[in-house]
Amino acid sequence: HRLLRTYFFEGLTDDKTVSRYDNILGDIAKQSSDRERNADELERAVDDMYMADYMQDHIGEEYDSIVSGVQKYGIFVQLPNYVEGLIKVENLPSDIYEYDEEFDTLFGKNTKAIYRIGTRLHVRCIGASKEARQVDFEQIKTDEQEHQRTR
Repeated sequence: HRLLRTYFFEGLTDDKTVSRYDNILGDIAKQSSDRERNADELERAVDDMYMADYMQDHIGEEYDSIVSGVQKYGIFVQLPNYVEGLIKVENLPSDIYEYDEEFDTLFGKNTKAIYRIGTRLHVRCIGASKEARQVDFEQIKTDEQEHQRTR
């Protein structure tokens, strides 16, 4: 924007002006990108804090959810109201889980359960911390989920 304003509105297109902007535009662009990234991170942190604050009044409640992310330590689920939280591996049905990074899945060796983005789960909120900006869930098995697994 500075460059456009200088060229078009101030009419400065001489070699001195061009040379000056050649020397500083890289730094200006980097600073703008850094500031935008910081603003995005802050926005996500505030959203996470508000979600956790909201869910503190809903601990123990059950929800239908969809898996929105998979990691070796657990799966992220999103509720229909866009609240997102984590089901740690220890809060999944008892099994030995293997994480497949290539296919972004968590696989239960004994139950043959497969968790991937898009998997629908019934969950219960078991914790929410505004300070940690975190919502924790556990999976609740349903007859429908058992039926889907055996198909």
